[in-house]
Amino acid sequence: MIVCVQVGEHEDPLRAALDASERGDVVYLTDERYLHRAGALDVVVEGVRETDADYVSIYDDPRRYWGGSPPEPGDVVPSRTCHWISRTSLPDSFACRRGVLERDLDVLDRPDRWSRLAARGRRLRSSLPAFATLVEPGLVAPCFPVDELAAARPRRPSAVSDPTSIGVLPDVSPDFCDALEDAFPRARLVRLDSVDEAARAAIDAAAVTNVGKERLDLALREAGRPLVAVFVEIAAADQWRSLRWIPGRDRILPARAEGSWVV
Repeated sequence: MIVCVQVGEHEDPLRAALDASERGDVVYLTDERYLHRAGALDVVVEGVRETDADYVSIYDDPRRYWGGSPPEPGDVVPSRTCHWISRTSLPDSFACRRGVLERDLDVLDRPDRWSRLAARGRRLRSSLPAFATLVEPGLVAPCFPVDELAAARPRRPSAVSDPTSIGVLPDVSPDFCDALEDAFPRARLVRLDSVDEAARAAIDAAAVTNVGKERLDLALREAGRPLVAVFVEIAAADQWRSLRWIPGRDRILPARAEGSWVV
């Protein structure tokens, strides 16, 4: 079976997966940023049970192919549905057997986990083609069906209650504000001077860059101030993956990306 566990903001997903699973189960670690194709979970099971991999991912990161560099070399093996290429690292959405997770728990939460796992002889593979993708511009997996992506990403987000006032932090770009106004034409944008002001102001949502998100979260938590939504502008692409995201509240908007969307 596949174990599906909803993890709270302050919970350890690795420990939660261990506690909820039994020997022989497939544990798939992912989050709401990923869009999955129909049948994706079956492919996850195939990768774990029908290949020689200890860890598998069904997302193919397009950044592997940027810059004209030669593709990362790797051998390819088939399963019933697709092929699996060997990798030296995987994204933060991956699957393994419960026993493998327990065995490697001491390194899986480290930033250099894949190099440490390679030193232990662990095998990594990702599916070709991808059966899951990130939806931010520039991060959509190669060959992912565009019609499925478009159908799943309405311009006006339905998962977020419409805010009536959005507090905008100083580092947010004008393009980001324009996109928010397009998505929420009835909302009032309130210019703020600091995250402390955001925790006190009469707003029900906030806009911040990923650089300032942790400071905003801390100020809101200390003030005991919940917000309907926090819209995050991706202003530094090499920093945002390490942030803690609050499901159902945080939404991403890439900075100055043509055709970008609020999600």
